[in-house]
Amino acid sequence: MPAPFADDAELLAAELAALDLVLLREAVRVRRAAGHETSERGLYISDDELRELLARPFAAPLWERVPVDGALAELGAAAATSRAEIDARIAATRDAGRVLRLEQLVAAHAEACAPLPLRQLLLLTLAPEFDLRYERIFGWLHDDITRRHPSVQLALELFAPEPAARLALLPSLTAAGPLRRLGLVHLRPHAAGDPPLRHALRLAPGLLTWLSGHVSIDSSVHPCVERREPDPALLGALALTPQLSAALTRWRDTAAAGARLAINLHGRDGVGRRSLAAALCGALGRPLLVVDGARAATLGDDEHHDLLAMLARAARLERAAIAWVLADNHLADNQRPFLAPLAPADLLFVIAAGPWHPEAPPPGIAAIAELHVPVPDLPIREALWQAVLPDSSAGPRRAAADNFRFTPRQILAAAVTARGLADGRGATTPDQGDLLLACRRHATPKLGALAAPISTPHHWDDLVLPAEHAAQLRDLVRRVQQRSTVLDRWGFGLTGTRGLAALFAGAPGTGKTMAAGIVARACARDLYCIDLSQVVSKYIGETEKHLEALFAEAEAADVALFFDEADAIFGKRGAIRDAHDRFANIEVGFLLQRIERFPGLVILASNLRKNIDAAFLRRLQVIVEFPAPDVASRARIWRQVWPAAAPVDPGVDPVLLAERFDLSGGHIRNIALAAAYAAAHEGATISLRHVLDAARAEYRKLDKLVREDSFADAPTTANSPR
Repeated sequence: MPAPFADDAELLAAELAALDLVLLREAVRVRRAAGHETSERGLYISDDELRELLARPFAAPLWERVPVDGALAELGAAAATSRAEIDARIAATRDAGRVLRLEQLVAAHAEACAPLPLRQLLLLTLAPEFDLRYERIFGWLHDDITRRHPSVQLALELFAPEPAARLALLPSLTAAGPLRRLGLVHLRPHAAGDPPLRHALRLAPGLLTWLSGHVSIDSSVHPCVERREPDPALLGALALTPQLSAALTRWRDTAAAGARLAINLHGRDGVGRRSLAAALCGALGRPLLVVDGARAATLGDDEHHDLLAMLARAARLERAAIAWVLADNHLADNQRPFLAPLAPADLLFVIAAGPWHPEAPPPGIAAIAELHVPVPDLPIREALWQAVLPDSSAGPRRAAADNFRFTPRQILAAAVTARGLADGRGATTPDQGDLLLACRRHATPKLGALAAPISTPHHWDDLVLPAEHAAQLRDLVRRVQQRSTVLDRWGFGLTGTRGLAALFAGAPGTGKTMAAGIVARACARDLYCIDLSQVVSKYIGETEKHLEALFAEAEAADVALFFDEADAIFGKRGAIRDAHDRFANIEVGFLLQRIERFPGLVILASNLRKNIDAAFLRRLQVIVEFPAPDVASRARIWRQVWPAAAPVDPGVDPVLLAERFDLSGGHIRNIALAAAYAAAHEGATISLRHVLDAARAEYRKLDKLVREDSFADAPTTANSPR
């Protein structure tokens, strides 16, 4: 009774020993056919050898007229004996209930590769990958020391010496044949323009490692592929909504029954689409291969074909599931087809930002299940924060969950940053300040040239507004802070928009931008001011694209958006007189819909409220009027406008200036700054003369009339404007 093979490595060693006999037999045949010393074979061709080559019949092998006797016969008999012994040991291993990977590989592909001698071809191409000594052997057999891998010609001479057999196998040994299509053997030209017979046979990447008992493909084999081994505990560890949990349970039962599944998981980046796919594969005990579709799209045609072949091979050999991650700009069906080549995968995920529907799904896929993976709601966010920061108190975790609609990936990253902030100040656990600062850092969007961040040094006390208007601003902050309670816990989010839009209306300089910054900071949000010059485009459809990208990124980062001079883009729609009017109205209509879908805070600022389209006004939850300051308010502004370090003369009377100059806070700041520059130039303190001169210049800039006696206390100088 022959002994079974102990493992795959022992089988490969035995198979390569048998291959040695076959190659040695051919070497003897080559020597006999040459009829002369072959020590310099491959370096030159003698005259006798040239005449012999010209006289040889078409497609006749080197040994056609070589008698099979003596050492040649002994080598043939030894090769046959070795083959029989290996087959007997393979049968014994099979009877022992163990599967050898080479046998599994051949059995899975023999029918598709017929009539090729698949086992022999695989071993021939495997040999130089396993042991470099075969490179010298193949160089000698090819009569070319630079050709170190077996060629199509050599394979035919070994396994199909007769012309009829060669013609039968040759079509299958091409780049379009089954060996490459199935991801087993690649055919590579040795030099540009080489005929097919000179093409080298190379074992496909990852196959030797799999035959040796390891995985067939991962990031070390192909940079586009990330491998996730099955983790049965992952499904129970995920915080899932009832809808997601029910879908995974249903798909697990369907896949376990042997049905083929194609699933489109779509949602924001970082919400856990890959984790859901890995959890389902973990429950089924199957590996998951995650493919970077954007990176794969940059591959050449041959490389893309080989990637798909390797993935399909892994599905056949390892029952691996495949998750193809589409780039955001590949949601349309404009990328190279990948579903049909992946037909062997009976569990396939397509991960995208939105629903994905191919125009022509390949045969074998009856349906593509669709599931939206949302940003976790408040209870799940709280559970995720507790999981990553179990030692932190509940208050800070609740504040982070309330104020930032983070994905699981963002929560994990922010927790790491918060621990670092706590460690930097010598604390063992993050407090609320650490958490909120970490969240703001990770919420920073990639808005590029479309928007710029606004930071303000001001606080509530710096804002000079009537009490009623200041109360409106604080109410706006309360709405943001209590949004989770009202919308999620009390259910109001199910019946309407989740976002919050406000309009700050008033004359220039009344504090609208300052108030927007103060409100955003009180809401623990970063504020981004929209650059209308970059958003608005003269080309049809481009403005809408820019706005969609802007809102999508702001939604992903949960930041507040600030539209200054909002009437320029939120203006009233008018009668359609030409195509420009029609497309302008389309832009306004798109903005109406997009603001209603935006779940965050949007602040519009306008000098002219009446110019805002009425449909926008209906969608605004808060409208705050910023009135021109009265005398008391102006006096307060004059007091606050001077920094503590500024050398201001006691004669600069805030009440006097407030009574004389009816200006808003922005203009008052301009006057104070101009007076400070003038005083600094003179090396003096900021006096009333400097302030009055600056006020006269500000009025002239505004082209406003003012009584000359308003400047009566200002001494006349040669440089004073009149």
